[in-house]
Amino acid sequence: ADHRRTTEELLAESTYEKPNRALIEKEFDAARYNIISCTGKLPPNLQGVWGGTYVPGWASDYTHNGNVPSAIAANLMGNMPELMLAYTTYIESIVPWLEINAKHLFGARGIVLPSRTSTHGFNNALASDFAGGFWVGGAGWAAHFFYDYYLYTGDRKFLAEHALPFMEKAALFFEDYLYEGPDGKWVFSPTQSPENTPGNTKSQGTFNATMDVAVAKELLRNTIAASRELGRNQDKIARWQQMLDKMPDYMVDDRGIIKEWMTPLLANNDSHRHSSQLYPLYDGMPDEIARSPELRAAFRKSIEFKLDNHWQNNQSGFMSFGLVQLGQAATSLGDEELAYRCLTQLVNRFWLNNLASMHNHRSLFNMDISGGMPAVIIKMLVASDPGKLQLLPALPKAWPTGTIEGVLCRGQIEVRRLQWNPDGLECTLRSGKAQTVLLELPAVISEITVQGSGAKVAKGGSASQRKLTLPAARDVTMRITFQR
Repeated sequence: ADHRRTTEELLAESTYEKPNRALIEKEFDAARYNIISCTGKLPPNLQGVWGGTYVPGWASDYTHNGNVPSAIAANLMGNMPELMLAYTTYIESIVPWLEINAKHLFGARGIVLPSRTSTHGFNNALASDFAGGFWVGGAGWAAHFFYDYYLYTGDRKFLAEHALPFMEKAALFFEDYLYEGPDGKWVFSPTQSPENTPGNTKSQGTFNATMDVAVAKELLRNTIAASRELGRNQDKIARWQQMLDKMPDYMVDDRGIIKEWMTPLLANNDSHRHSSQLYPLYDGMPDEIARSPELRAAFRKSIEFKLDNHWQNNQSGFMSFGLVQLGQAATSLGDEELAYRCLTQLVNRFWLNNLASMHNHRSLFNMDISGGMPAVIIKMLVASDPGKLQLLPALPKAWPTGTIEGVLCRGQIEVRRLQWNPDGLECTLRSGKAQTVLLELPAVISEITVQGSGAKVAKGGSASQRKLTLPAARDVTMRITFQR
């Protein structure tokens, strides 16, 4: 019956304790509509194609230190990979400016993507109270999406002609920019943790920002993997691996929270709207965190602290994509209740009756959560890495039953339909290539049947895992019951 009610009625009835499910579905669909509508030759800027004024917020630019990555966050997993090409093409078009930024601001080769771009890519966001020009993680973050496009689609031509060349330029910058500290680890200086100021200084110009270090780690690992896939850069891989070996370690403060700067000299400012120190978990789980219970606990506690102390009683609300960052990290941890807490805030605070998404509490029109909120929802239900597929990895208790269709996964796999209930699930998959993947469920598997020519199932590493062999371009349907 709720599907036949107006958006105004659903918003009025929905609460943080019990968000209306029909409203969640409607906002999910509206978000996808918004992103599709404002993606063409160019990716979504802050206001998409609906600025409606000559003086839109922040000049309706491309803000790369959070807004743009949130706006495009669901393009791949939401089975719209063609939309990602608008982003990669735009980024490639401004590379000449990015090379000038690296050379003239840092004396380095390679590229630096500034925090904001518009008709040019000059890194000119510098003021006495804003050190955006010191942020060096931008090109590496963009490279994540270049490489991810290949992982989702398997497009080797794109990997060879677009992704790896861009990744090489981003890595080249760090070869020149980094220098050794007294402990033999690299020093990242200057840096800015996007728009935040440490709790014990008055300057955004800092060093060893956790986000920049995490970006560099991911970039180098991906560049090595892409080079090996294509048989390139054999003379450079050892250098990149040596760089990885000297990266600073993630740090935990005396409260058990991840530090935003990898140094005891700079204190966290956890009330800030960004959550840049959570970058390692925005879209997956790096091995070094997966192997460390201490780090996983610290990332989890960081999310809890921000929700409890910054968002819980903040009824005005600001910067919706800050909640997207928290939700993305929570889903990567597999923490369904933390992810759901983030989602309930997104559902109830940041949408108007016409289903336009907002930056602040029902004010300041912005595109970012139109991409970010669907990404959080999809990641609650499906997560993937090459060779691994997780179903219902962060399913909240509030959703005992449900269905999602058409999710794209890394490794060229489409979840054509996933339907679940407390006893188990039914899922239809279609792989673009013949492969064997590790299937992981949130509960012990009691029984599993697989239908589809060429499909096979074998034991996995645990009672909640199975090895699943998929044929190319054929539907495979699994029926799984959970152990009670």
